[in-house]
Amino acid sequence: MPKYDEHIIEQYADRLYRRARGVILNWAVALGVFFGGLAYFLARAADVESLSFVGAVGAAIGLVVGFLIGTERAFAIRLKAQQTLCQLQIEKNTRTRSVQPTA
Repeated sequence: MPKYDEHIIEQYADRLYRRARGVILNWAVALGVFFGGLAYFLARAADVESLSFVGAVGAAIGLVVGFLIGTERAFAIRLKAQQTLCQLQIEKNTRTRSVQPTA
């Protein structure tokens, strides 16, 4: 049976926090590019003159939507990290201590 190591749990929580920081940026960039490209191609198909403006507006909308989605996803990841750390703290607080003989 593997031996209990609390450092692994701490590393897991650290990785969750790092992942939460990246999630917001990833969602914002991905949806910004997607919405910008979609708006550009739809404007091109509709024969709009200001393609770059429409693409920029689409990208801005995508960034906002991506930021909002990423923020919610990051919150869920941070909550999981906090639950993990809470369980670790509970274990530390309730760990049986060796009984020392009284003199």
